Amino acid sequence: AVADFDAPLSGSKASIWAGQSALLDNTDHLFWGQTSSGAVCSTWVEPKGKKASDLLVATVAANEVGGRLGAATSLSDDAGQASLWVHSLCAAVARSKNMQLSGLQIAHAAALALAQCPTPRTRYSQLSHTQRGEIVAQCVRAGLEAADSASQGLQGDLDLIDRADGPIQSLSGPSLMAAFTGLGACWLSRSTSFCLSPGHLFSKVPVQAVHEVLRRHVKAADRRLRVDQIDRIEIRTHALSMALSETQGNSTLDPAAFCADIRQQIGLLVATHEVGAHQFHPRVLETHREAIAYVADRVQIEHDWCATLQLASQLRESMAPLYGTLKPQGLWKHFASGSKALGWKPGLPPAGQWLPLLKERPARLLRSHNGATDLSQVDALAFRYPFPTEVKVFTTRGGWWPERRNTPEGAPGWNWQATIDGVAAKFGCGDEAEARHGATLFDKETTKAASTWVKALRLP
Repeated sequence: AVADFDAPLSGSKASIWAGQSALLDNTDHLFWGQTSSGAVCSTWVEPKGKKASDLLVATVAANEVGGRLGAATSLSDDAGQASLWVHSLCAAVARSKNMQLSGLQIAHAAALALAQCPTPRTRYSQLSHTQRGEIVAQCVRAGLEAADSASQGLQGDLDLIDRADGPIQSLSGPSLMAAFTGLGACWLSRSTSFCLSPGHLFSKVPVQAVHEVLRRHVKAADRRLRVDQIDRIEIRTHALSMALSETQGNSTLDPAAFCADIRQQIGLLVATHEVGAHQFHPRVLETHREAIAYVADRVQIEHDWCATLQLASQLRESMAPLYGTLKPQGLWKHFASGSKALGWKPGLPPAGQWLPLLKERPARLLRSHNGATDLSQVDALAFRYPFPTEVKVFTTRGGWWPERRNTPEGAPGWNWQATIDGVAAKFGCGDEAEARHGATLFDKETTKAASTWVKALRLP
């Protein structure tokens, strides 16, 4: 669906593939970081002469390291900047593992990748259009080149992560250095959120909630809910999705910008009743331009302070070594500054939300934690993306359909079998036979040539 976009990319096959996958935010997340663009693309695109087990090890290693950088920068208010380092770092680690470099060489490759990432001050606004594909491709290319350089003996600054002028400390917001602890004991890879359809992570829950309403309507009425039957759609959600929605002006059908536009995504969904990368093609968007605009104008998004409190509380409880040392006011300060960077100022709760907010027991944020400062004491399987969202779809006939959701589909906490089925359907591109064919990978021996896996995955 992205191959014939008018967004030519340059570089190696791996970096081009990474740029294409990132163009529509159609990549998996590991603790806030889009790790798969750099990890998977740099690993599987050139499998010749390798075993599938080796490629899987390289993928996990790159995901784990990249995910920890994402965790360390998860409260940065310089939205978008840290994700580019994640892409570059993942590519460097994946290529290094494939080249069977030593641990010291891999460390130098990682340092070179972070130092050479070509866009050190890229803001979120610069990642909201088709240029994102080229920017990500550049970052992955820098990571690949860093691994090649390290293999030839070039060395990087191994103290780069800890330095005051290093990539993490140069970001505004706290440096959550505990993210780099517990390697080998705590596997953040277990917190992977599998992307089942395109779209920004913070846009997924509202869009998926509307999708569920549309499915229920078909089951109940035996027909689809039409665009002209939408009176309004009310969404109450947390600060992160609210801030994302305020960055969009419903003025462009650029596929990359579309991925972050909750209102327009819902408009397309109501018009087509489908999700998938093929729906984000410029020709499809242009075909449904009027319907998208009609529905988008009727989507009302409101900040739910209770949802934001639940988000902050769950993060602090599930990842105490990262967030537990932050005082509640400090945690909210970084939520607010990050939202402001995206273009939205939270302000203070309106009068009508104070009582529900107090019922959520905000004082629990004041509770002291067990003092854990090392991720080895964390069960990554318990991590969740807590995105409480309430959706109400009102029809012109006077009825309304509610849906409450807390977890993105495919994320930790979502039904595991549904996640497996969703991933198979995604890579099967709607073809059940292809989806079943992909499932046969579980029966393949990983110690054999990786070409068997690559062929089954239909990779370029």
